[in-house]
Amino acid sequence: MREWARVRLVEWVKQRAQGHIDEVADVWRKGRAQPTGHPFYAGVVAPPESPRNMKEWEEQMREAAAWLQVRWKCEIGSSPWIAENQLYQILRRLLKGLEVIQHARPTWLEPQHLDIYLPEVGVAIEYMGQQHFEPLEFFGGQQLLSCSCNVIGRRLKSATATVSN
Repeated sequence: MREWARVRLVEWVKQRAQGHIDEVADVWRKGRAQPTGHPFYAGVVAPPESPRNMKEWEEQMREAAAWLQVRWKCEIGSSPWIAENQLYQILRRLLKGLEVIQHARPTWLEPQHLDIYLPEVGVAIEYMGQQHFEPLEFFGGQQLLSCSCNVIGRRLKSATATVSN
């Protein structure tokens, strides 16, 4: 998640903020910085001790956070499968010429799904999250862990049979 945010912030700076950041730096260098409000003492105004205490910097950070929230919703959404979704987004960006489907449901696999599927090249990716290795109550504990191992085996057999036909 940190890597996603770092990459997006670099993108934000390149696309939108570089000029603003230069302006904020110039305000600081010229000693014209407006102090941010003190969280505990309303009305107490002192010159900012560092650029991070500048009202102008605070506005930049608020804008960056709002932009990141919008990007998060577009790219990651509200999916509880964050790491799987990140992989899907990365593949979608890197493989622009190919169709990349998240949670594909080919008829031969019903009622299961493939986490990520590239139909043009016949590649499927099963993202093996923690629930495939440890009994997690959210996923039904030990009982469903045993079942999920059987399901993964069925998926592999179905996919192999489909490809060899």
